[in-house]
Amino acid sequence: MSISKKGKFVGNPEKAEFLTTYKNEDSGGIKFGKAVQVGTNDDQATLVGSTGTDMIGIAVEANEKIGTDDTRDYDQYDTMKIGQKGIFYVQVREAVTAGSPVGVISSSNGNATTTGDFGTASTYTEIDGQFLDSGSIDDEVRISLNLPM
Repeated sequence: MSISKKGKFVGNPEKAEFLTTYKNEDSGGIKFGKAVQVGTNDDQATLVGSTGTDMIGIAVEANEKIGTDDTRDYDQYDTMKIGQKGIFYVQVREAVTAGSPVGVISSSNGNATTTGDFGTASTYTEIDGQFLDSGSIDDEVRISLNLPM
């Protein structure tokens, strides 16, 4: 069994930016590598909404949250590490090409499994990011993310 890389930060830490004040609002947990937005309360985060334009970042892997069962997610009310700038691994739900712009799958064009994952900007809501790797459906690829603080 290979260990998932989703949500791993692999860039230069001096050029990265993270938010660390949000708690997970979702009772079902938020998996590493998923796109998140501000939740019902200003101090909470949840999976991206119906448009994806409200994305604040990616749920980044936190060492203290890696369980022995490889669930790799934030439980409800866990304080999250959210990446806004840097290089991160994400899962794609369609074939993507290195150098192309990134699209986030929102709740209006995804489902319970795919919301918060990524694909091409021509299919999904474009965000300020670029694919650094090419990949096929369900691959884990690197993106360069540059969201505003």
